[in-house]
Amino acid sequence: MNEADLVKHFPRLWHMAEDGSFESIKKHGLLSTSSLLDLYDIDGKERLALESKRRGDSVTITKKGLTNAIIRDQKPMTESALKKCLSADVTPKQWFEILNDRAFFWLSRDRLRGLLSARAYRSRP
Repeated sequence: MNEADLVKHFPRLWHMAEDGSFESIKKHGLLSTSSLLDLYDIDGKERLALESKRRGDSVTITKKGLTNAIIRDQKPMTESALKKCLSADVTPKQWFEILNDRAFFWLSRDRLRGLLSARAYRSRP
């Protein structure tokens, strides 16, 4: 689908962000996990753990001069499940790096509501 068709069929998009993150999004834009790690100067082993492996829990990152940012968990994805569905030339590590280099939108409000009502998020603003 090209951009024009996407806009034609889905003129509205939704994104789920942590409560309190709107000011940072206005200032820096809606950033992927990888872009947040760049902005917060996170590298080495800490970056590898956040960007190249499954996150079982959300993680708060900090940097002096910036508000705290929360990088959301990836609870539904397990490496064993990924190994079953990824093509032979893509490893789970590569998949997580591809995933973390993107920001995601929902094309329907109902699908977003499904995520918002999931056990991990239903009690969060």
